[in-house]
Order: sequence, then structure tokens, then C-alpha cells
Amino acid sequence: MKFPKGIKRILISQPEPQGERSPYHDVSKRYNFKVDFIPFLNVESITLREFRKFKINIPEYSAVIFNSKNAIDYFFKICEEIRHKMPQDAKYFCSSEQIAFYLQKYIQYRKRKVVYANGTVQDLQTILSKHKANEKFIMPCSSTGTGQLSVFLKQNKFNYAEAIMYKMVPNENLKKKNFDYDLISFFNPEGVKAFYSVFPTFKQGKTIIGAFGEPTQKALMDKGLQVVVKAPVGEIKSMVMAIDKLFKDYPNLKH
Repeated sequence: MKFPKGIKRILISQPEPQGERSPYHDVSKRYNFKVDFIPFLNVESITLREFRKFKINIPEYSAVIFNSKNAIDYFFKICEEIRHKMPQDAKYFCSSEQIAFYLQKYIQYRKRKVVYANGTVQDLQTILSKHKANEKFIMPCSSTGTGQLSVFLKQNKFNYAEAIMYKMVPNENLKKKNFDYDLISFFNPEGVKAFYSVFPTFKQGKTIIGAFGEPTQKALMDKGLQVVVKAPVGEIKSMVMAIDKLFKDYPNLKH
């Protein structure tokens, strides 16, 4: 594909980080581009009454599988609402290092009970397989499910349950935005679906596409898009690191 002459504007399809200084601002100053934070999805909690309809008893499960920060937030929200405190010996399996570290918001972090994959579905599957015999897993998710991982768990007859704890709805405010971006980043397949529900005729042209995680990359490629900026890959653990690498590989993109 042909790249733009320079990168002036980048869209990060997540909420703008609050509190701590965002590394995106540092990299935007370094390479002289403007960064906008516009989520493609709005996250809505399900009610406790809706959750109870699924007849899932959280205390019955010895391990939790997390593949997003939203899953962590809404899992512990439900736990609080049902007045359940996770036991000290509970185990947590996370799809990436970033998600594992986010757990510190809710638990005392210890490596012996928090295990994380390298960001790929295959690595998480390998890790889970090693613990299959000894754990009963619960996997918090949105109403859209967890795709490939769910299929793997069912096919391999894991003792597990998917627990819908939140729903993802397209951000209708996207229609009001001027999407004149040189680079657009996506972070989950649901975001890809939401984006195309608002912009069904989107063509890539010279727009550089970034994607976090293999399922997101696949969802974009299924739409015929070429994904240039990828994470996590090797030492590139985050989208901001992947963007930094793009500028290092193609210095002429600096505006």
C-alpha cells in the first residue's frame, strides 16, 4: 500500500487515559502529530438482575480468564454487587501483560496467582491447557462473546463458563466526526464491527491501520484492510510502542 506523505493526525479508538500522563502524548510530541482519543464502542453494564438470569455462581469457580480491561472492571463490579470477595488462592489468567498489571487495581498482585500470555490467542490457549485438569474457569465477557478462545475451550471440554457482564454498543457520535486521519488504531473485533456499522463504505486508501491483538488483526483483514502497525509482537507490547516503531522504520512519515 501507499503511505501518506506524512502523519499529521492519529486516532486511538479508546477513551483518553485519565490521571497518569499518557505515553501517546510523549510520542506525538516526538514525531509532531496530533492524537485524538475516540472510542468506537461505548461500554454498558448489565444489571445484577440480568446477570442472575444466567445462573452463574461466581464462588464455584477457582480461576478467572481475562482478555480485556473491561472484563476486569465489570467482573469486580458484579462481585461487589453480590458481596463476594475473591479468595486469596484464586488464579487469574490474562491474555497479555498489560491486562495482568491492570489487575493491581483490584487485587494484591502476585505472580504465583496471576499468569499472562504474550498477547496471542495461541499462547493463552497453551497456558490454559496446562491448568485444565485442576481449575474450574469463569470467563467474564461482553454480550458479543470471546470468539476464537470460546471455541477452543468448548472443543477441548474445559470446565468453564462464559459470564456476560457488560455489553458493547457502537458510539453513535462517530457520525459527527471528520475521519480525516492518517493512522487509525483498532483494539478489538467489536470495535471493527462498530466502526463499519457507522462507516460501511470505508476504504483504506493511504490510511495506515493499526491493530492490537490477533483477533483484531483478523477482523480487519476480513474487511480487506492491510494492517501495518501491529502489537503485541515480540518486544512491541503496546500500540504506542508499535506507532513509535513505525516512525523509526519510516522516518519520512514524520510531519
